[in-house]
Amino acid sequence: MDQVQQGDVLFQRVKQPTEKQTGENKSGVLAYGEVTGHTHKIVGGKALVTTTERPDVQYLRVLMGPVEVAHEEHGTVTLDEGLWRTSRVFEFDDEEELRVVID
Repeated sequence: MDQVQQGDVLFQRVKQPTEKQTGENKSGVLAYGEVTGHTHKIVGGKALVTTTERPDVQYLRVLMGPVEVAHEEHGTVTLDEGLWRTSRVFEFDDEEELRVVID
């Protein structure tokens, strides 16, 4: 599978990054829920997460897979070895304005 969604976070398998990478995320937390405080967090496997110049995009390189990403409400997703672009999901509101989905 090349695309998986877990609540307000989208995982897309990519061949290479399209955003400039700026650092490393060592916490394993890929996103925080604005309302609940729940997290999308790596709980199993070995992966390297890099941040980018965009605050809503990170890259997850699964080194020894698969890797599990857990969330308290959405259940666990499993990602195979490779490079995954993680980003927030956007939606249109009633006034047709683009906004980030709030989890």
